[in-house]
Amino acid sequence: MSQGLTDKTGAALTVTLDEDAASYVVTVDDTGEQAGAADFIDDTSDPENPARIFHHTVVDDRFGGRGIGSALVEGALDDTRERGVAVVPVCSMVAHWLTKHGEDFTAAGGTVREPGEHERQIVARAAH
Repeated sequence: MSQGLTDKTGAALTVTLDEDAASYVVTVDDTGEQAGAADFIDDTSDPENPARIFHHTVVDDRFGGRGIGSALVEGALDDTRERGVAVVPVCSMVAHWLTKHGEDFTAAGGTVREPGEHERQIVARAAH
């Protein structure tokens, strides 16, 4: 669980892992409302190098423009890094966040693996 995150209004946010839904969820603390989610698929085909493929991130329109998506991705990737799992950014929001903050993420010990055909096939199979 990631705490200490805030949006542009100063509202406290919490990012939690919903393992059953294979998703990270961001909640606005003062209201308890779920503002968004980052969905992933774990790729354990290589047990020595597990990866978490982030394939879809969404923030409810009611919370748009507040930086909640960035906070969600930051919390999700921090948790993934702490678990020792590589991040594979198929989702454009995750890829964009890594473009801006990837050096800090890897300096903190995070691993990023560029998506390839293997990861795209995993996402395509899961969509069906």
